[in-house]
Amino acid sequence: PRTFSSRPTAYFSNNVDLMPDGNYRLYWNYTSTDFIGEIHVRTKGWVGFGFSPTGGMANSDVIIGWISNGVPNFTDRHFDSSGSTPPKIDKNQDWKMLSSSETNEYTIFT
Repeated sequence: PRTFSSRPTAYFSNNVDLMPDGNYRLYWNYTSTDFIGEIHVRTKGWVGFGFSPTGGMANSDVIIGWISNGVPNFTDRHFDSSGSTPPKIDKNQDWKMLSSSETNEYTIFT
């Protein structure tokens, strides 16, 4: 198994590996009004993260992000009740990107 070699950019009191072998880690802090998370994904492609009411794609609230030629792209989206069609861009962009970066192995969004 590969080890996780990326480090968070700030202090986060929580973390969890969402995929094995150091491929996807979520760091986060929260208050009564905010969730601040940082995702580290071993990829040079797009990154997705979301919350689901059932654990599946149906009705989940997601972000899709990628970095192209050094320019971050970040959108707030949602899946419909089937969860099988591509996620649609939300009218209200409630998720806010605080920072983004790429290393030799990881794409990182806060």
